[in-house]
Amino acid sequence: MGHLMKNNSIAVVARGAFLAAFFAVSCQSSGTDAPPSGASPAPAVGQDSAGTAASDAAWCAAIAENPARAAGLFHRYEFMDSPMTPPPQGFVPFYIAHYGRHGSRYQISDKSFAVVKALEEGEKAGILTDTGKRILDALRPIVAEHDGMWGQLSLLGAEEHRLLAKRMRARFPEVFAAPGRVRCQSSTVQRCLSSMANFACTLKGEVPELDFSFATGDRYMRKILHPYLPSEERKEWLGRFDRRIVRDLVDPSRIVALCFGDGPKAAEVAGDPHGFAFDLFSAANSFESLVEELDGATIDWVFTQDELAALAKARSCIHYAHMGNCAEYGSCAALSAADLARDIAARADEAIADGTIRADLRFGHDSGIMPLVGYIGLVPAGGCLAAADSWKEIPTWRYLCMASNLQLVFYRREGSEPIVKVLYNERETPVSGLDPAAPGSYYRWSDLKARLEKSVVASAANP
Repeated sequence: MGHLMKNNSIAVVARGAFLAAFFAVSCQSSGTDAPPSGASPAPAVGQDSAGTAASDAAWCAAIAENPARAAGLFHRYEFMDSPMTPPPQGFVPFYIAHYGRHGSRYQISDKSFAVVKALEEGEKAGILTDTGKRILDALRPIVAEHDGMWGQLSLLGAEEHRLLAKRMRARFPEVFAAPGRVRCQSSTVQRCLSSMANFACTLKGEVPELDFSFATGDRYMRKILHPYLPSEERKEWLGRFDRRIVRDLVDPSRIVALCFGDGPKAAEVAGDPHGFAFDLFSAANSFESLVEELDGATIDWVFTQDELAALAKARSCIHYAHMGNCAEYGSCAALSAADLARDIAARADEAIADGTIRADLRFGHDSGIMPLVGYIGLVPAGGCLAAADSWKEIPTWRYLCMASNLQLVFYRREGSEPIVKVLYNERETPVSGLDPAAPGSYYRWSDLKARLEKSVVASAANP
């Protein structure tokens, strides 16, 4: 059934289905973990290096402060308010180029609840512990809630985009002070369309004089969500990396015993223990997006703080390896954003010349925005790191959470070249290798446009 947004005059039904399956992790060992020829070998997980202990302490503290962050890219959008550095004297904002990931959502398939089958088998075999029964009882309602809603935008996801729109208008009132046009593009996936509707309806409510246009279709998908899996070799390496990082970081023994005890039947029912622990963790991650639908229910209590921190590291590294600018194969992802980046540049030039276009709003996916920040070279989210070390600098709970967004805010002054403030998740964000025009992540449009039209990401070493 559809869900109407609560306590809001702008009600948009959240429905839809996802284009690409979530990167499921099967923890069965297969083959070597070394990257293929032409790719740099990833350092061993847990390898001692300067700063690792400090990074680990900071990671654990962040998860302890908010255990929901362990969900990584499934984490709800955390607005972290920060000061906005004023522009140089005389510069006024007039246009915004935006790309936003859809908001919090339902899981895309029942693979996210594969652990339920194992728990039910344990129940039939008579080995499910009291805690295991409690976990199973907690999971059944969330599975039922997904009926007819797989992949749809949740109530929280709709609210995330409404608040983003409100803050954009409040922060840059000059952009929307006069009547003008707002052009919206979306992925064909319905949760992105619903995100666009919530954002646009809110902005229209704030500024009724704005004229909105909406576009979606395969033509736009080629820019908003370009495929970036060009070789079987890379896919195979990613599969091995996924399995290895979970094996090396996660101790599943307590989690399995918590559910099935430690008898001989437990291992048979649980199957691969690392796979079982990660599947249970994935199911636990599903609750946050449905906080309103499920009245705040959670099973985070299943895991110790150390387990949550380790599982979160593994998830963060996996998704950075798949979508980030990783040292092993990152250019495959980053360079897939070339058409999107060039479209941003071309439409921005149109807006500068036209004078009536206030914003270009794009709504897509994690697999659209993460390659884009790698292509542009945002710091640190677009950084090139070994996948196994990426959790130290690019935690996905912060840089690839639900509703993650890039905002390029254009400023003009008579007689001067436009400058652009770069905001990632609404915070001032540097661009690697570009000289700022002023403090506060302001860049000359000619410099940023050159980066959008031709990335500095190298492709020769990466198939």
